[in-house]
Amino acid sequence: MRLKEGRYISRDNIVNNRSVVVINKTVERRLWPGQSAISRIAIANGAESV
Repeated sequence: MRLKEGRYISRDNIVNNRSVVVINKTVERRLWPGQSAISRIAIANGAESV
């Protein structure tokens, strides 16, 4: 998968227990039409990811 926006997930995310989410453009358009998903909060299965 090629990175189009945002940043790569790093070891720092794991070491510091920082939640991240990877989505594709289809999901981005569905959840935030006409907007970027960067810095958005996503909640899935009751767990929040920033």
